Amino acid sequence: MVLINGDVQQIVRKLRCEIDIFMQCKEMWHLKKNAQGIKIYNAPSRHYHGMVIKGETKMNMSPEKVYDMIHPTSEYRFMWDAHVDKCEFLQELGPGLVLLHQVMRPSFMGCFSSRDTIDFMLQEDSDSTKICLVHSLESSDFPPTSKHVRAFTYPSGMIIEKTENADESQITCFLQVKLNAKAIPQSIIDSSLISMMQSYLLALRKAKDIAWKPLEKPVGRIRVKSVDNKNAINTAKIHLRFYSSYNLAISYHTNFAMLSPDPFNSNDQVKCESPCPKNTSQTEIRVERISHQWTVKNFTHCYQEYLEYFVRLPRPDESLTWSIKIYPKGNGENNKEFIFLCLNRVVPLQSKVSKIGFKSRFIMRNAERKEIEMRVHPSPSHSDYVSYIKRDVLYPQILPHDIIIVTVEIDVAVEIVTTSNEDNFSYTDSIKHFINDSEAMLKSHTFSDFEIEVGGRIIPAHRCILAARSTVFAAMLTHQTHETQMGRLVIPDFDFEVISELVRFIYTGRCRRLKELSHDLLVVADKYRVLDLKIRCERVLANSLTVENACDLLVIADRHSASYLKEKALDFMHQNVSQITTTQGWTLLLNQRQELVTEVVQSFGRVSKRKSVDIQDNMMELWKEEIASARMQKLKLSQPYRPQSYKLVELSENLLAQVKSGEKLYIRGKPADKAYISASNETYEIVEQNHAGSSTFLICENLQVPTCKQNDQQSQEDSTICTMLSSILTTNYCYIPCGKMVRHLLIDDVYDGSSKSTSKQQWTVDKLLLAIPSNEQQLCDALKQLHVCEIDGWLRLLSVNYLINLTDRIVREIRANNLDTISVEEATIDLEELGLISVIESWFKWFTVANDDGQGWHLNEKEISRLYAEGLLSTVESMELKQFLDAWKESVPVEIETKLSYLYGIALIRDNTSPEVIEYFPSYDLPADRNEQIKLMFEKKRIWKLEQLRPYFPANNDAQIHVILEKHCRCYNDDGVTYFARRHA
Repeated sequence: MVLINGDVQQIVRKLRCEIDIFMQCKEMWHLKKNAQGIKIYNAPSRHYHGMVIKGETKMNMSPEKVYDMIHPTSEYRFMWDAHVDKCEFLQELGPGLVLLHQVMRPSFMGCFSSRDTIDFMLQEDSDSTKICLVHSLESSDFPPTSKHVRAFTYPSGMIIEKTENADESQITCFLQVKLNAKAIPQSIIDSSLISMMQSYLLALRKAKDIAWKPLEKPVGRIRVKSVDNKNAINTAKIHLRFYSSYNLAISYHTNFAMLSPDPFNSNDQVKCESPCPKNTSQTEIRVERISHQWTVKNFTHCYQEYLEYFVRLPRPDESLTWSIKIYPKGNGENNKEFIFLCLNRVVPLQSKVSKIGFKSRFIMRNAERKEIEMRVHPSPSHSDYVSYIKRDVLYPQILPHDIIIVTVEIDVAVEIVTTSNEDNFSYTDSIKHFINDSEAMLKSHTFSDFEIEVGGRIIPAHRCILAARSTVFAAMLTHQTHETQMGRLVIPDFDFEVISELVRFIYTGRCRRLKELSHDLLVVADKYRVLDLKIRCERVLANSLTVENACDLLVIADRHSASYLKEKALDFMHQNVSQITTTQGWTLLLNQRQELVTEVVQSFGRVSKRKSVDIQDNMMELWKEEIASARMQKLKLSQPYRPQSYKLVELSENLLAQVKSGEKLYIRGKPADKAYISASNETYEIVEQNHAGSSTFLICENLQVPTCKQNDQQSQEDSTICTMLSSILTTNYCYIPCGKMVRHLLIDDVYDGSSKSTSKQQWTVDKLLLAIPSNEQQLCDALKQLHVCEIDGWLRLLSVNYLINLTDRIVREIRANNLDTISVEEATIDLEELGLISVIESWFKWFTVANDDGQGWHLNEKEISRLYAEGLLSTVESMELKQFLDAWKESVPVEIETKLSYLYGIALIRDNTSPEVIEYFPSYDLPADRNEQIKLMFEKKRIWKLEQLRPYFPANNDAQIHVILEKHCRCYNDDGVTYFARRHA
């Protein structure tokens, strides 16, 4: 008799109840994968922070054969399942209920250790349904054996149902296992278990080719009377399938410490055997100290929610980072009278030190270096440290200087080193085997659950490995991104050979073509933050420095933040300055990257004094001829001298081209506001750049430029200095929310059919140009978009409801009297009785277009449809998409079609709601700041197409839109369509 912890009957009742819920509650499941005839779902588990996995498929085997194939102790199970090592029958607990001791082989090329489990299994079958359910137990008679891991399976199993075809079975499989792999994010584990479920069902499907003879008296099975499928679960037709579910989970067990939890007690227990006394070992926890001082001046004037600073502990291939935050007004509603200091550890997922121990403390001092006593707040998180002090206690101690000096001391356990006297053990061989096995796994595509597409070719990969080795992949795969949902990443900007080498390095740490592809690999390693590969590429490129490529490699190093390569390139240029300054690369550097040239010259000071003198002498030799050929000319101040009479403006290429072509530029803006330069179709903000202390510009008359040798005869004249400028004005392209500003000014004077104006302030186009820093073309476009009409010499905003009623009447008259056969001018006169002639004329401009042959006109279907859609959405702001489409189609005039593409620029469909919701989102109502505008757009809708974005950037072409979005978003191509999504940190 085996001693079991817990009431078995109680566990069985809960097991039956939970599987019954899984089968009946269809709405709880979310479809995650549908491939090869297998559907995989998941739902939150109520036992642990993770997911329950559900798999559904049909198999070309009879239910009896499937039932025998999954029997834990049958020979069939060992013929198709490579993970099981042995399964030992312990005892029978009751009808259909047996206790098993199962042992599983190491999996995932040795990354996941061996394990043994004590599980009870419930097996029952009838004519229509065969059920196998499993639940783990704890037994003091069977502690975890040496070199095995004990895990825990919560209610799981398999339901095998008969179909109309006698040789076909409907399979429903459940998996609910707690892995306790604390070093791996639960989202990665859940994604991997989905792949494991599919692989298991595919392997079981192949068992149809195994020669089969029904089992005679299989262990632990009972026969029950046949009932209909709806009540099968409720009448104990539940059959426990340990291996079908548990074996999926064990292939993902890692070598991290595992717990054996009691299913009805949150206090987990660990049972271990005594260590072998023949060998000894010693473990040392190595500690490093970080000490950082942070001074905050004028602290009492801080209005932000919190101040933040980052402290880093440098490592060879990573950084351990802590965030220090000061909350001047508390960190919640209930503690506003306190000042909090918080320390929080931030570690990238690719860090080898995934969980560390550390001790820390805050020391606060005032300007006189007198220590201020603080209290320590216990934090529930092991990565947090919090100190606090009352504001009225702190302020008297830091005034009048108003300075606080915060010192943080952190003792970090960064490494655990264990030495052993065990014979015949080689860490080098173990690492070599691990690398070889990882490369074999990459080539065999075992358990691959993610694809990388490059140039139409596919590289299968594993999410957990990509996320562990790259912060970019980790951010991508731990959020609900398009790549996560599709299970595929399309990379259009690199060659297949480069990405395949990147993936191979991620798995093995090896790179066969490093010298050949060092430049491309440096770029891709920087983009996906594979830091150890980036360092290797920098070293290879640094060893290849020559006079011809030094400037090019310096640009590459600066562009991709390759500090090691940049330092080596600067040192090389110091040593070979006379040769490098004669190369074409140096000429390009002077013309295109002046800031790098400045950095090169400034770096001369870092070399030795003798070396610095030599370099300066060499540079003087290079420029001696140009200096000698220069002519001398006297400069004098103008009389009278007017220093404010000139302004120097640096124009963009577009503005300069318009000035050269004879177009006018307008400077707009109120005296107290910013100044803007408006051209025919663009607006630029004028920004002053102060060059005081570094450069002064002289505006001179009669200044002669030396174009000949010194011995040439030229008349010398004095040059007059008109003014000296220490600053210049530059122009930056800016977005002006013209539509929003026009609507704000005209909203008080809306025309709804009554010609009488009630507004005190009336507007014309000229007045609007003075009030709005916009160009004339942009203003006219905004007036057309907002349906602004000139009535009695003043601009009036037409009501949407009035326009809809007017459109209904005009369309009826056009179709009743065939007005589309006459000219627009004649039709306008015929319809004069429907409204003011200026309103009718504007209506024809907005809602009609000329025919392609230039003869006649027809209704503008798109603009009419948009008008009716705006009338529906402007009152409710959002509504269900299906309801809106029906109402929209019913509201528009007959023969006018409705298309979702007509709504680009006035509405959007939210992609994070169910059912789908359409929301009123006009382009003219966006914020003026581009950053806030893009932030709002992608909060409303996560994924955008380019054609959906164009109406929100009306003054920009596609190339300019890409430039704007590149700072904030990432784009990808799927089946020839370009999509934009938020960039991940």
